[in-house]
Amino acid sequence: MLIRSATAAVLLMAGLCGLSPVDGQILNGRVKDAVTGEPIMGASLMIKETTIGTATGSDGLFSLSLSDVPAVLVVSHLSYNSLEITFSSFPQGKLDLSLEPSVHPLKEVEITVRKPQKMMEGKPWEILDFEFLGDYILILANMNGSIFQPAIMLTNSRGDTLAYRSIMKADELYRDFAGNVYVLTARSVYQVSYGDRGLGIEYTDERDRFMATYPVVVDVKVPQWILRSYTKENQRLSYYRYNENDSSCYLFRTIGDEAAISRSYWGPYFDRTEADLHFARVIVNKAVYAPMFRSGDELILFNYADHCIEFFDAGTEMTRQVYAPFMKEKNCMRNVIMDEQTGLFYVSFEKNGITSIYNVGLISGAAEWVCDVPGFVYIENLRIRGGEIFFLFREKNLSEQQRLYKLSIK
Repeated sequence: MLIRSATAAVLLMAGLCGLSPVDGQILNGRVKDAVTGEPIMGASLMIKETTIGTATGSDGLFSLSLSDVPAVLVVSHLSYNSLEITFSSFPQGKLDLSLEPSVHPLKEVEITVRKPQKMMEGKPWEILDFEFLGDYILILANMNGSIFQPAIMLTNSRGDTLAYRSIMKADELYRDFAGNVYVLTARSVYQVSYGDRGLGIEYTDERDRFMATYPVVVDVKVPQWILRSYTKENQRLSYYRYNENDSSCYLFRTIGDEAAISRSYWGPYFDRTEADLHFARVIVNKAVYAPMFRSGDELILFNYADHCIEFFDAGTEMTRQVYAPFMKEKNCMRNVIMDEQTGLFYVSFEKNGITSIYNVGLISGAAEWVCDVPGFVYIENLRIRGGEIFFLFREKNLSEQQRLYKLSIK
């Protein structure tokens, strides 16, 4: 049973995992503009014919492992000519690399402005939440904004209603690791299905027990389960590999905000009442953010605590680690989004309420701008699927109902 398996793993306690040192030498250096001498942020550095790579930070600095020679280092950036450096022996000292700005002939182009499109235009629904259910969108909404007329609806990507069902008062939707979608009420959880008879709902569990168990499960590829557990006031996150054949549970990665953990020992949060501890968790020490995703046979961990992307094989052994400087940017939101149809990863940046979407390079670790969501301040429930952005937005006028929008990034 899912609940028994997940709960058993979460109760296990183990020490921190160590990382094996890499043989060879660490290359350190800076990449700068050959004309201005200014540091270049987001330059990609790769050891040719390998998967070893990194990207420069805002100061142009980089650190990269060189395990063997001879080797060729490739340095590239969209705005500069690429540079290749051949090492016949391990270099001494820091590298000072300069890239020449690339010059592209200008062509006459037609400029088009992409604008978000309101879905279900003209329909009297206030959208409370939405999730992807297979190839469709499941929407939780209230008729005319009335809490006495809630419903769930299934639509296609154009917003055409395919099925509709009135339900009891519901708070939100939840999508598990397998793509199943549930309706959450104050006390209960119902799984949603779609078939020849339309939308169906089936009681699954009590809400408290469900939410204490299902979010623990990250991925299942029988007989192996990937589970996670938070400890130390959510300042330490541990990932486990559970084998349902022999019920073994192996801790393979732990990530922690040790500074926040140390602060909590000194009790700086008033008299440590439950209210004070809740304030510390939500405002002062937010939970460690390091989501894990499956991509083919790999598990990919976005480690915001250490500003890197980590890759694990089928046996949950770390195969490589890529520095991701965008994680340190103050405007970077903690919401890694995987487009399940394209396999691409995105992050969002928010400045003055305006959201910008960036694509994450898994080899370089750099985030490259894709598009902005113009004219929409403080959007919610951002999702990306099939090259389209979906989000909820309510106008400044509070009488305006919250609507679902989409924006193409192709």
